[in-house]
Amino acid sequence: VVADYPLSNTYGSLATVTYPAAASTNAYEDATLRLAFDAAPTLSNGGFISIYKEDGTLVDTITMIDEIQKTAAGNPIKVKNQLVRVDGNNVLITPHVGVIQPETKYFVGIPEGSITGKINGKDFNGLSNDKDAADSWSFTTRAAVAATSVMTVNVSESSESDFRSINGALAAIGTEDTGSYTINVAAGTYYELINTKIAGTVKIVGPTNTLGDSVIIKYINHNDWNGGTAIRPSFYVGGTGNLVLENVTIWNATRRGVDTEAQEAQAEAI
Repeated sequence: VVADYPLSNTYGSLATVTYPAAASTNAYEDATLRLAFDAAPTLSNGGFISIYKEDGTLVDTITMIDEIQKTAAGNPIKVKNQLVRVDGNNVLITPHVGVIQPETKYFVGIPEGSITGKINGKDFNGLSNDKDAADSWSFTTRAAVAATSVMTVNVSESSESDFRSINGALAAIGTEDTGSYTINVAAGTYYELINTKIAGTVKIVGPTNTLGDSVIIKYINHNDWNGGTAIRPSFYVGGTGNLVLENVTIWNATRRGVDTEAQEAQAEAI
């Protein structure tokens, strides 16, 4: 199968319909990418997203179905259709772990037929995989952010937090660091698969006086996709360290027999 990309992009400036915004700098390397449509778009089962470095090197291919995400704990986990998903009028794109690096320029290509919808009133027929095409979706990531004893996470695209994702903060700490860290998480829904190890003490803390209802960490995972205690929860932390959770909700969003193969499968949240 040959994937055809458009030779050029004909939707006008993509700056207002993309995140990170087209041609932006200082983009968060751990952010979910977003492409906004005029109305709710439709994804093709055979579609995919391509991410390239500025020199044209292909660094990631993210398919619409049957995806596998590699995790910090070293476990390859089936995540099916969750790396590219529709939320309202937006297509949200989660690159594979470790692909997007600091201080690097990337651009995004989408083959024709991968997504059906309209942008700026024009039928969407993909994004060119030519970095020199007019109005390409390119962005440059910020400098690397090192772990500190207290870090902030905020999923909001306009925040000035240390990280956009909980996984981003955990990756900065790493799996072997024996120090003590607090990750203060702002209110929001964090659609993330957490699967990692810790060696020190890590506190993940939501806003006070909320009983955890303002910070929701959710994902779909279950035993029919991934058999075994270490890979079927939506939130898993192993290793020799200590994990403290305060004021957060952890939600395995599996719906048995509705939109997954999970009929009677175990589907732990943590």
